[in-house]
Amino acid sequence: MKFRLISKNGDGLALAYRIDEEGHKVDYWVKMAQAKEGYRGILPQREHWNNRLGLDTVCIFDMVGFGGIADNLKGGKFHVYGGGKLNDALELNREFAMKTAKSYGLKVPKYEQFKSFKKAKDFVSENGGRWVFKPENNQTPAFTYLSTDTEDMVEMLDYFEGIWENKVDFLLQEYVTGVELSVEGWYKNGLLIPGSLNSTLEQKRFLEDDRGAQTGCMGSVVRFWREKQPKIYRLTLKKLESFLRRFKYSGALDCNTIISEKEQLPYFLEFTARFGYNALYAACEGLRGKISTLMADLANPDDAGPVMRASGEWLGAVRVSIPPYPQEQGALKSANKPVRGVDDLAHTWLLDVKYEKGRMLSAGVDGVICEITGRNKTLDGLEKDIYDRIGRLKIPDMQFRGDIISKARRKIRKLQQWRYL
Repeated sequence: MKFRLISKNGDGLALAYRIDEEGHKVDYWVKMAQAKEGYRGILPQREHWNNRLGLDTVCIFDMVGFGGIADNLKGGKFHVYGGGKLNDALELNREFAMKTAKSYGLKVPKYEQFKSFKKAKDFVSENGGRWVFKPENNQTPAFTYLSTDTEDMVEMLDYFEGIWENKVDFLLQEYVTGVELSVEGWYKNGLLIPGSLNSTLEQKRFLEDDRGAQTGCMGSVVRFWREKQPKIYRLTLKKLESFLRRFKYSGALDCNTIISEKEQLPYFLEFTARFGYNALYAACEGLRGKISTLMADLANPDDAGPVMRASGEWLGAVRVSIPPYPQEQGALKSANKPVRGVDDLAHTWLLDVKYEKGRMLSAGVDGVICEITGRNKTLDGLEKDIYDRIGRLKIPDMQFRGDIISKARRKIRKLQQWRYL
């Protein structure tokens, strides 16, 4: 079979490479100029997303923002999975996501939309309390900010106003004390793929003990649900069934929530209307069968869709990077460092790399070299498996969090007390 990854920065390249390893013809296109060195010498890259694109090619969209292209391809009977204008709206337009969740009966924290920093500062000063700053349009995670108190939020709004370069558009969401837990389903034409439900506990801060800059994700613990309708699903995604069917939603859809300490009920935070990184690579550890077959079945417009079969074990992924990550400026300075010790490709998902003159090197895209994954019946076993594999890597200036599993373990205990896991 033929596959093409259509991407912004190459977040799904490790998935494409795994499909290539299963014996298929795979190429890719990336939009951003700084991402074009990624995977050079490993997979063929197209200059345009539609170069020599035929109906016999499975198109995989790994990021929101290409909704028009994806919908047009689907209308032309191409084989497509992921992407769509609805996917874009659910993730990129936070206000639309909040209103949709609320209208279908999900609990939503108090929030306000702003296009002016002055109005936001006045609002916080008048209302007091703790707020979370969330930028619209998928801006860098570094702008997401959880305040410690009212004064802190006002001062950070002053800071953001001074460095803001794009259109001012953000929301402030009331802080809810609790434990974050997501529930994700994979959908095809608005119908949930049997066996796809899973939940993720992720750590977004760069440094251990949740310190440092916000990143997309430094590590995840994932588990597929054996129950057909677990509690977290019944209180969230299940309520959106009619909405998703009506608009024939296709792709992964993650509903991120915080389980309130006070009420022990989930409050909706945001949608991820695409594959999540690095949770996707953790999830792939648990999938049974070939990933290429699953993706082809999901993309086939004439097929009802597969039944996903996955392990019920604990799954995990830990991000391994090099400086200047997580800073976006100066990423090219990380190029051409040797990447060695990645012989265990069954559990190593390569990302910001290239192959040149017989050597694997860093490509200088963003500094995220790979995700190291594992699967085990116990959290202790999962922790040992993943960090033993990281210990065998030979990458200069390697960075990773050593507490991904231990942080998840503490959250899991509380969620089990509340009967969510």
